[in-house]
Amino acid sequence: MDLQQWRAWCQSAANGQLVILDVRSQSAYDQGHVPAAYAFPWVADAFERQLSGALRGSKPPMGIFGDATNAPQAKAALDHLGLSVQGVWDRGMESWMAQELPVVRDISVGELYEDRDRFVVVDIREPHEHADGIVPGAMLLPMGHLPRRLGELDPHREYALICRSGSRSLNMSVWLALQGFRVHNVLNGMNAWMAAGYPLARPQTSTGGAPA
Repeated sequence: MDLQQWRAWCQSAANGQLVILDVRSQSAYDQGHVPAAYAFPWVADAFERQLSGALRGSKPPMGIFGDATNAPQAKAALDHLGLSVQGVWDRGMESWMAQELPVVRDISVGELYEDRDRFVVVDIREPHEHADGIVPGAMLLPMGHLPRRLGELDPHREYALICRSGSRSLNMSVWLALQGFRVHNVLNGMNAWMAAGYPLARPQTSTGGAPA
């Protein structure tokens, strides 16, 4: 497939039309993964059994993301289960990124705090959720507003998306990565930020933008 087709592959997964399995290790997945891909590491003696159990008899279209050591074996397992495989990337993440294909990265609140000058933090919660505080300097951009305000984002910056628990920010990180942005999903969101005792600011606006 060409680059445009690989991008469409990712979009199909984001739309729920394709299930992409990232068969690399969990640690490799955590460092960066294809938007909407599921972490499903290749384990020689268990992969096929675990996948069969996870699918529970369903047979959705599948894709595989991995490298030359695991993707062919995962493909053989899916073929044995009678699954339709629509695309196998077997060149690893370094090659994927070299082609400027979309990637989502996960980041902990500790990593965000230690490297906070590197990122534009985008808080995608609703205004009423800001009462307990926000990450200092965060851009307040509710999830529903993001598509129509995409022009406010600088494609040359790196973004860290945060919500309450990390669920909404993951969904929007997938979407934003597919628009060509460099994006990190903040794991466990503001719940984790506040639990860790990191600084909080009070928002100066409820309609969007960074706090004054």
